[in-house]
Amino acid sequence: MCHRQLGVAGAWPLWPSSHFSRRTAGVGPASEALGEPTVADPRCGPGQRRFEAIIDLVTVRSTQPRGSGSRSGRQRGLDSAYELFTSRGSRDVGVDAIVQHAGTAKMTLYRHFATKDDLVKAVLDRREELWTDRLFEEAGRRGETAGECLLAVFSVLDEWFRDPDFDGCTFITTLTGAWPDEGDLLASAAGHLERLHDRIVALALQTGAARPDQLAWHWTLLMRGAIVSAQAGHREAALLAREIASSALAAALSAPLE
Repeated sequence: MCHRQLGVAGAWPLWPSSHFSRRTAGVGPASEALGEPTVADPRCGPGQRRFEAIIDLVTVRSTQPRGSGSRSGRQRGLDSAYELFTSRGSRDVGVDAIVQHAGTAKMTLYRHFATKDDLVKAVLDRREELWTDRLFEEAGRRGETAGECLLAVFSVLDEWFRDPDFDGCTFITTLTGAWPDEGDLLASAAGHLERLHDRIVALALQTGAARPDQLAWHWTLLMRGAIVSAQAGHREAALLAREIASSALAAALSAPLE
């Protein structure tokens, strides 16, 4: 199966969907310290988790009472920032709104995140774990070959675009919303987009295409364009992008090797 070959080495920390959903945000194993390596649950084989679980994952809505003692102050702050930043954008959300939403003190938040930029970067890290990893996991589950997995990316995006909770790409909105002098924040958002591109490159290399680097960039540009178009209201953008991508893949596979 293609999903066993996806991505770059060591870049697949996967969480079982049952461990992190709108109903369990911040209370399962997925809410452990950010950045700890995780592995796929062996009980969750192909077909047992569908993209509907990803929709839950990328639009975290905790039903726990604000200030619940079962989550640390850091976790409550991060959960609230994730929800607010992904739905409204980090530029339009202040620290006061985050602490009110989290039910925690402002000093508690600053104890864990010295600046708002630090909090934004932590949210971007979580977004990669909850969105990028799951996107490629699901695409890999739907294809038998690298080419099929690449095309499946757009099928997964199409389902996401049509969901009422579609919230756009946090990496892109952060990159476009940051001020020019916010170099660390710009670099963080760009780095997450680059790692997404690396996943595409890894698949393109497996297709046998004559110019896998060029094919990967075609894919990345189509994905980014489709996401922005969907944010502008064109929810069919992923299917249109898939048609273009299919032609690009056919051309790349038929071209003579250099």
